[in-house]
Amino acid sequence: MRPQDSRNSLYLMSLAVDILARGKGRIQERLINAWVSQGHHAAPIDAGEFDPSLEHDMQVFHERITRVHDGPKEMGSIHNTVMTMTEDEASDLAQTMTDLVNRLRGYVQETGGRV
Repeated sequence: MRPQDSRNSLYLMSLAVDILARGKGRIQERLINAWVSQGHHAAPIDAGEFDPSLEHDMQVFHERITRVHDGPKEMGSIHNTVMTMTEDEASDLAQTMTDLVNRLRGYVQETGGRV
């Protein structure tokens, strides 16, 4: 991954966490808005973008937030997944997102964004 790509990922994920923290509504609604508004719903992280541990955990997060594929197709798998979660499950996923951003920030600071 080029350094500007990891910095861009950090920027977008940081914006998503800001939306998560400052947004209005239930945690499920804020989680959907945070993730989708920053374009992370398009695809999981590409292989080789980050160190293997961070990349794995980002892939697991993506799988957790998109696991429900049945439901209204116009809503998408993120909406369908998050809306089936309890408040506690959604809060746990939001915490995971925040933790991933912090780890990504550390990775970018340590490496300048280079793999």
